[in-house]
Amino acid sequence: MLKEENKENSLRDMYEMHEGYVSDKWELYLKEYSKLFEKFRDKPIALLEIGVQNGGSLEIWSKYFHKDSILIGIDIEEKCRYLKYNNSNIKVIIGDATKSEILEIIKNESGIDYFDIIIDDGSHKSRDIITTFCNLFPILKIGGIYIIEDLHCSYFKEYEGGLQKSSSSIEFFKNLIDVINYEHWRLNIPRSQILKDFFHLYSTSLNDIELAKIHSIKFLNSLCIIEKEDPINNRLGKRVVVGKYAVVSPTVNPNLLGDSLLSDVFFEGEYNPTKFELEQEKTSLQKKLEEVEDENDTTTNKTENSYDYQSWIKNFDTLMEDDVRKIKEHIERLSHKPLLSIIMPVYNTPEKFLRRAIESVINQLYPYWELCIVDDASTLPHVKEVLEEYRKKDKRIKVVYRETNGHISEASNTALEIATGEFIVLVDHDDEIPPHALYMVALEINRNPDANIIYSDEDKIDENGNRFDPYFKPDFNYLLFLGQNMIGHLGVYRTSLVKDLGGFRKGFEGAQDWDLALRIVEIVPEHTVRHIPFILYHRRVLERSTASGIQTKPYVREAQYKVVSEHLKRRDIEADLIDVNKAFWRVKFLLKNHSKKVSIIIPTKNKVELLYRCIESIFEKTSYKNFEIIVVDNRSDDHKTLEYLNKISKHPQIKVLRYNFPFNYSKINNYAVKFATGELLLFLNNDTEVINNDWLEELVSHAIRKEVGAVGTMLYYPNDTIQHAGVILGIGGVSGHAYRHFPKGHPGQFGRAWLPQYLSAVTGACLMTRKEIFQEIGGFDKKLEVGYNDIDLCLRIREKGYKIVWTPYAELYHYEGATRGIETIANPRVKREVWTMIERWGKMLYFDPAYNPNLTLDRLDFSLAFPPRVKKPWHEI
Repeated sequence: MLKEENKENSLRDMYEMHEGYVSDKWELYLKEYSKLFEKFRDKPIALLEIGVQNGGSLEIWSKYFHKDSILIGIDIEEKCRYLKYNNSNIKVIIGDATKSEILEIIKNESGIDYFDIIIDDGSHKSRDIITTFCNLFPILKIGGIYIIEDLHCSYFKEYEGGLQKSSSSIEFFKNLIDVINYEHWRLNIPRSQILKDFFHLYSTSLNDIELAKIHSIKFLNSLCIIEKEDPINNRLGKRVVVGKYAVVSPTVNPNLLGDSLLSDVFFEGEYNPTKFELEQEKTSLQKKLEEVEDENDTTTNKTENSYDYQSWIKNFDTLMEDDVRKIKEHIERLSHKPLLSIIMPVYNTPEKFLRRAIESVINQLYPYWELCIVDDASTLPHVKEVLEEYRKKDKRIKVVYRETNGHISEASNTALEIATGEFIVLVDHDDEIPPHALYMVALEINRNPDANIIYSDEDKIDENGNRFDPYFKPDFNYLLFLGQNMIGHLGVYRTSLVKDLGGFRKGFEGAQDWDLALRIVEIVPEHTVRHIPFILYHRRVLERSTASGIQTKPYVREAQYKVVSEHLKRRDIEADLIDVNKAFWRVKFLLKNHSKKVSIIIPTKNKVELLYRCIESIFEKTSYKNFEIIVVDNRSDDHKTLEYLNKISKHPQIKVLRYNFPFNYSKINNYAVKFATGELLLFLNNDTEVINNDWLEELVSHAIRKEVGAVGTMLYYPNDTIQHAGVILGIGGVSGHAYRHFPKGHPGQFGRAWLPQYLSAVTGACLMTRKEIFQEIGGFDKKLEVGYNDIDLCLRIREKGYKIVWTPYAELYHYEGATRGIETIANPRVKREVWTMIERWGKMLYFDPAYNPNLTLDRLDFSLAFPPRVKKPWHEI
C-alpha cells in the first residue's frame, strides 16, 4: 500500500512512497511514463503488464490511475497466482504471452477485450519479445500505447541478441520505422513483407491491417514506445498549399482502408485562373495522374502471383529441424491417432517418379498409415521390381497385382478392398505429398471428428522437383464445386462411406474422384467437408497427365460431363450443363414455370443521362419481362431530370418515389421496398447499363433457390475491365472487389472468374434478394449511410444460414461514382463506417471462407500473402 493516496503526486513520488510488493523501474522510465500516462489518469482504463514478478508495479498503477481502472498482470510463474491485493481491480493471470491462445485466456479470465496500455516487462529474449508483441498488439486500443522495457537486453547473446544482429528484437522494432513510412515506398508490396524473415524465424505474424495502425515508435535508451492510431491518422493527409498561385498534382494514395487512390488537395489563398489555365492544368494533372497510377497500380492483369512462389515456399512452407521435432511431439499428444490408408493405383509409372511417390509416403512424420498399392497389370518390368523392394522394406506397404488392366477406377477399388484405415487418402502414382501431410490430416480429424471429406491446397511439381502454380482454395463451396473439382488433392474420405457407396464407379475414369466426392456430398452435412489451408499435395506435371492440361485427355471432358449431369439428376436439379472454355462447367439453372415478379429499385439524383441509359438498357435488353422499376428521386433539382422523371412516371412498369431527406443509401432503399410488389428485389445503381439479354433470368434462377439469400453480378468499367467480380472480405481493411481492373474474359484464379460460386458478399450496385429475406433481417442498416451497407446486408443474410451467390453470367457496365463521386477514407463518415464494420464483424473480415489465408489482403489479384494468416498448429501446442 501507499503512505498517501494523493493523485497530485508524481509517478516518481508514488514509487518512492511505495511500501507494498517490491517494484523497480529505471529512473528514466518514471520520467517518461509521467509524460505518456498523464492523459490516461482522468478516466478508467485497462492496463496489461507482462511480467508480474513480485507484483509491486500493479499496486502502484492502481493508485496512479483512476480508481475504476482494470489492471491485469500476466506471468508464466505459477507462484504469482498466490499474490494477494487489496484492490479487486487487480488480477494476475498465469499464462505464456508468447502463445496465441493467451488472447482467449485473457478474455476469459479478465473479461477485457482491448487495453489502453500494454507494458512488456517479461522475458527479454528476442523471440519472446517479438512473438508477444505480435500476439498482443491487436488487443491494444486505438490511441493506446505499447511499451517494451529493458530492450537493451537484445544486445546480449544470452537474450538471442547482439549488436546489429539481424534477428534481435531491437532490429525488429527498427524495421517498424519502415512500416510507418509505408506510403513513401512506391513499391507494390505489403508492409508485412519487410518483416517476413522475423515472422518465419519466430513462427509468428502480424497482419497488414494491424501494421497500418502503428502511428509512431520511439526509442528512449532501453525503452521502446509504440503508439497505435486509426490508419488514416498515420498518413500525410491532405496537402495544404498556400500562396497566390500553385499547381499541385494529385498523388496516388494507396490507402489501406479506402477505395479511391486519389488524396484530396485543397487551396488556401488567392487564385483566379482563366478558363484556358484551368483546362491546361486539368490536362497536365490527368497526364501526371495516369503516369503515377501506372507506376503504383495495386492491381495486375495476371493470374500469376505477384511475389515469387519460390520465396514464399522458402519462408513459409519449408520444414526446419525445429518444426519436425515439434510435429513429432504433437503427434504423440494426439488423443486419437487414426489409421490412414493411402490408395495408390499404379500403371507403367516411370521408375524415378514411382520411387518419389512411395518415398513421400514413407517420409511422413505421422507414422500411422498403410500404403495400399495396386498394380493395374503394368507391362514394364521395373514396376514390380520397385514395388517388391518397398514392400519388403516397410511392413505398412501392401501390394496387389491385378491380372488384367481395369483402369483407375477398378484398380482403386482393388486397393480399397485391402484398406483397413478409418480414412482413405488418394495419391497418384507419380505425385508427392510433403512430410507433414498426414499429420495435418490426422490433426483435422482430431479437431473435427465428424469430418467425412478432407481436402487441402495443392500445387504442381515438374520432372525436376520444382514446385509451381499453387491453388489456394476456398473452404468448401458447393456451387463452385459443380463447375470444377475444387476438392482435388489432397483428397481424404471416410472409408466406411466410400465402401457403402460401392467405391469408385467404372466408366468415370478421369473424373472418378470428382464423382465419388459428389456422391458423398449428397448424403453428408456440408460442414463435414473440411478444408486444410496448407499445400499438402504436389501434382506431377508430365506431358500426358491431366495436371498439365485437361485437354490432353479428351475422355476426361466426357467423364466430367457425365459426373456432374448425373449428380444434378440425382438431386432433381433442373439445369443445363454448359462447357466453359473446355476447362470448366457452368450449371445453368432452369426457370421452367417460375416467373416471379422482380422489383428493380433505382435511387437517383440529377444526372438524367445516367438514369436514362440505365432504364433504356433494361427495357431494350431484358428478355425476362415480369418486372417493375421503382425510381427513388433524392432531391433532384435539375430541370431535365425532373422532366424525365415526370415522363417515365406514366409508364405502366415504372413508379417514381420522392425521398426528400439527406442522402442515406440504406434509408432510401428501405423506403422503396415498402412500395415494391415483387417477390424479388433488385437493388440497382443508376450508373449501370445492361449488357446481356438474359441477365435477369440468371439472377432470378439463383435467387429463387431456397438456400440462396442474395445474388450479385459481373460488373465492368466502360473500358471493358472488371469492376466487380464478387467481394472478398478483409482486402483493404473491410472488403474489396475481386479482380478489379482485370480485362474482360480473364479467368481469374483457376477459372473462378468464369464460374458461379458462393461468396461472402456482393456489391449493392446490382444485388438481388427475396423480399421475405430482406424483411427477415430488417433491411439495410441505416447507420451505414453510404458505404458497406451492402456488405453488412450480405453478412447478416449469411448469419441466417443463406448463401450469397456471385455469377459472371449477368453482366452490366458500371460507371462507378458518376452520381456521387468517389470518396476517400479521409471523409469522417467513411472512416466511421469502416470502423463500424471492423467492430461488428471482427475476425470474419480477415478469414473469408470464400478466400484463403495464404492469399493477400493488400491486393485484388489473389496473389500470395507475405506472411500468410494461417498458424502452424505444431507451434500452438
